Amino acid sequence: MSYAMAFVVLPVVLHKMTRELLPRSVTTRLHVWLQGHKHVRIGFAERMQNMVQITKEALMFAMQHEALVLDEMGALVVGERKLGRYPVDKESEAAQCVKKAEFVGRWFAGIDNTITFLAIWGVKLQ
Repeated sequence: MSYAMAFVVLPVVLHKMTRELLPRSVTTRLHVWLQGHKHVRIGFAERMQNMVQITKEALMFAMQHEALVLDEMGALVVGERKLGRYPVDKESEAAQCVKKAEFVGRWFAGIDNTITFLAIWGVKLQ
């Protein structure tokens, strides 16, 4: 996925209502899902803005540890190394967030047009 798209992951996954409404399959088209769940965009841009610094730090950490790398097109791809997982109760909210973040990463990875992607979330690049 593009670097810019990574900034959408945390506001989607950490917002409980949005996280619980995510589809079960990556074959669900994002724009179709958003049409059926327009209310998830309410306050989304503000949540995204509030998480920019955290997202930047997480991306820098993952890139420094070679878990994520930027390819020649500037897209984020899985790197050579994997970050270890902390033991978490599988029923905990933290575990649910991790599982949904993995899903969202796969779901967003198939999207080619970053500007359109951000626009359907109600986010404008400045």
